[in-house]
Amino acid sequence: MRISFLLLFTIFVAVQSWDCGSGKVSTFFAWVISLPASDRSYINDCCRVHDQQYDAIEDGTANFTPELSDYLFKLCLEKSDHVYTKTVISHTYHYSVALNSFVQKKLSQIKCIFTDC
Repeated sequence: MRISFLLLFTIFVAVQSWDCGSGKVSTFFAWVISLPASDRSYINDCCRVHDQQYDAIEDGTANFTPELSDYLFKLCLEKSDHVYTKTVISHTYHYSVALNSFVQKKLSQIKCIFTDC
């Protein structure tokens, strides 16, 4: 029982310092998928830059689109020196981001049906 609690606590603390993912569930899965990677700090840096780009887009201070930001994010991951990151991480994270962007866009369009956008 103690070991299980300690393990859960350790995972919780580790995930808190992980910048990949847009919510608790996606952050946890992004963290788990990255466990075999030997360059996790590089991956996390790519995620941090991607998040900063999205913050700038939402603030209206960016001179690029979300699609360009997502593309640059994929390129960042593909520039890794490690095969796992270049392949598994870059594709998994890229498709996850693309799916999330698609869903958010559709939800926004649905919201506009019921409100004045």
